[in-house]
Amino acid sequence: MKSLTMWAFCALILIGNLATAQKFAFSAQLAYASPKGEAFTDAITGERLSSFGLGADFDFLYHIEGVPDNLYMGITHNSNLLFGRQSENTSFDFGLYSLRLYGLKGVYRFLDGSVSPYGSLSLGLSRFITPEVTSGGQVLLERKNAYSFGVRPEVGLDIHGFLLSVAYVVPMDYYVSSGLGAFSGTAGALQFSAGYRVYFAPF
Repeated sequence: MKSLTMWAFCALILIGNLATAQKFAFSAQLAYASPKGEAFTDAITGERLSSFGLGADFDFLYHIEGVPDNLYMGITHNSNLLFGRQSENTSFDFGLYSLRLYGLKGVYRFLDGSVSPYGSLSLGLSRFITPEVTSGGQVLLERKNAYSFGVRPEVGLDIHGFLLSVAYVVPMDYYVSSGLGAFSGTAGALQFSAGYRVYFAPF
């Protein structure tokens, strides 16, 4: 419900500015994701419970008349699936972690040409989903949702639309309670991405 509310809020902002938009852009990127934060480490043994994962980032951006030509603003969805593993110190097997960001995004291209470095900042609602924990085929802990404020800075290179970038989903605090107790800690991800951005002016 919280993610739907955030998407509705972002959509209203987008629709309210489309009338003055001159140019549009859409991008899709795939990423290697490295988990960051306390949520991916056993608090007792210090063992890493996830080492890598896959990410994706999508955005729909527009340029408004009256702002710098290289500045685009819009909505974004960023998602990370981080692979858990079986603990070496216990019999617990950790499934998939999920970390998502729904929000607003600003992108600034530093040069006017078709090849340009760029920077972006995404802000919005962050959703962290804990993994299912099993032992001997028995489910000990179901997946749980937690929410926080999300921040994702990014730097990259736009080469005729092809994108190469590094982004950091800043580790934020999450609180999760379950029958086995409560957890409070941080979760984030470092992303190395490649993708493509299309620019167009339909009107």
